[in-house]
Amino acid sequence: MSDDFRRSVTDALARIAGIAGQAVDCVVARPDVATASADVVADICRVWAALRRVLAPPASTLLVFESALAGWKVAYVLKKQGWTLRNALVGPLAVDSSMNAIGFFFVSNHRYHFDADVIRLRYGKNPGDVVLPGVGGIVERFITATCPIDGRLLELFVHEPSFA
Repeated sequence: MSDDFRRSVTDALARIAGIAGQAVDCVVARPDVATASADVVADICRVWAALRRVLAPPASTLLVFESALAGWKVAYVLKKQGWTLRNALVGPLAVDSSMNAIGFFFVSNHRYHFDADVIRLRYGKNPGDVVLPGVGGIVERFITATCPIDGRLLELFVHEPSFA
C-alpha cells in the first residue's frame, strides 16, 4: 500500500470528522488503488464507517475504481457491513475521458434521493448501467441523479477534495 493512499485515507477521515452530523447528501470517492489488499479494503471500509455519521438519511455514495477486482472486493465487504449496493455502473470517468471505471452506488437507508428523469436518455429510455462515451461520465451522472438541487456533495480521495 502506498504512502499516498495512506495519507489520503488519513485526510478523508480528518475531513469527515470536521463535518456536522447528517450534513452530507452525496459522496463521491475515487481511491487511487490498483489492487485491493486486505489493508486497502479495511482502510476504505473505515472511511465508509465514518461516513455514516455525516450522511443525511436520503444520502447516496459512489465509490469509483479503475480496477474492477479491487472495487468488487471492497463492495463485498461494505455489503457485509450493512451498506446496500444499489447498482454497479461501468463507463468513462468523465465526458472527455477515455479511461473506463466501475462505480459502486451504495446507500445506508432504503429511502434515498434518486431522480432518474435528469439522466434519462432521449425518448424516455432508462439510462442503464453502462455509460456510453459522449453521454457523460459515471461520476457526473451519479451526482446529477442523486444529489438534490440544494444538496451538499463531499468528494474524497481526489487531488483537490471539496465539500460544497
